[in-house]
Amino acid sequence: STVRFSNSDSTLADLIAFKLATRPALADVALTNTPARADTLLTVIGRGLDRGTETSWMGISGWNWAASRAMRWGTNEISSVDKLALDTHAFEIAFDDIPNPPTGRHEADVVSGDSGGGAFSGTGPSAELVGIIFARKSYVGQPASVSLHGNIGLIVDLYAYRDDILAVVDRPDCNDGLDED
Repeated sequence: STVRFSNSDSTLADLIAFKLATRPALADVALTNTPARADTLLTVIGRGLDRGTETSWMGISGWNWAASRAMRWGTNEISSVDKLALDTHAFEIAFDDIPNPPTGRHEADVVSGDSGGGAFSGTGPSAELVGIIFARKSYVGQPASVSLHGNIGLIVDLYAYRDDILAVVDRPDCNDGLDED
């Protein structure tokens, strides 16, 4: 069964929850209980297209996307909060060119296939799920299948939907086959 979340003005957000038939053998994940803040370091996990060869367009450097895809992660900082994109409360990450990044920093971009991936703050037992990847903004006229420095990843701000999410997390199984409970 699925639940699509809505905003206070009744518009539908680009966010759904669905119930799995069996619980996976994974540890519970804490859902954030604080609003997103700019400059928060995130670990972003997706299963989009892999990085291909270096490229540039209109003097902006970046990478072509490969045809293969894999589960991968990267880090990025929240660059902007309190956004409304595609009728969804969101925050943004910017794909920056960071020369000589510190150890453990791998600048993440949002690419085709990453939608539905998680964005986490903190590490280990203190890690919290703060967002779900759902869209990207690129330059006007930018070639397809390319990540360019300055592209923007849009991530659903789960704090905005926290109460609604918690209200459906532990719902009982459907008992009549009609999917209305």
